[in-house]
Amino acid sequence: MNEGDEGRPAASASQPSVLRYLDLADARPSAVLAVAGGAMGILAPILLFFFADDVLEISHIFALFLITGGSMLAVSMYRYRAWNKSYESARDIVVAESGIHPPITSNWKRHVGTLALIAGYVLGDYDPLLFFLGILVCLGFAFFQEREKQRTRTSHEDLFRGMLQP
Repeated sequence: MNEGDEGRPAASASQPSVLRYLDLADARPSAVLAVAGGAMGILAPILLFFFADDVLEISHIFALFLITGGSMLAVSMYRYRAWNKSYESARDIVVAESGIHPPITSNWKRHVGTLALIAGYVLGDYDPLLFFLGILVCLGFAFFQEREKQRTRTSHEDLFRGMLQP
């Protein structure tokens, strides 16, 4: 990265595109709907299944939770994907205007997590605990992949905020 005299980036993008990018970065959709959908669509039916005396009696409640939770998850995923698409296009515009090289992201964490999930599924025939271990390892790698993506996003936002300052 080229630096100016006072430590600011030497390259600059047009102010409206940087402002649009920062506005989109601040308008990230909340995860409340996804968490509620996961709780209603996954956790509540599992708890109902384990604690019900007769599963057939509560099958309509079970289906209601599944449909409601699945719908909430689908709406949350749609909102996040729409936001992410506009966010990345705004970032690409600012990166192209300023001449800054986009960050190189590695997906090895995602691939290792997927392999851990597949290995847990295959090894789950020998011991069911290995399946749950594979799920935990997959979730751990997914967490670290998302954390790396968040760090990259934050560094971009800080860099572009520096472009706005006189």
